[in-house]
Amino acid sequence: MDEKIFNEICFELGKAKDKHPEFPADPEGGFAIIAEEALELIRAINDKESKARIKEEACHVIVTAYRLIETLEKENGTKHWTINEKGDVKDGNN
Repeated sequence: MDEKIFNEICFELGKAKDKHPEFPADPEGGFAIIAEEALELIRAINDKESKARIKEEACHVIVTAYRLIETLEKENGTKHWTINEKGDVKDGNN
């Protein structure tokens, strides 16, 4: 995984949690937020906005998807995934 991109996503995640500390506990509510962010990404692409703006919106989609997964894992008592140096993802339950 590209470290610069990963750091940007982590930065956006921190901003999102500061701005919106509560995330819907139900999957439908979380999906609605993901869909809203995806629509903003589509608009940025269709409106031919800058690559920086498109990248920002893509990060928002990733961050909201992550927050949904994080919420589901907390609810189920599962451990978070880990990623090794090669970018391989391992489920925290294995």
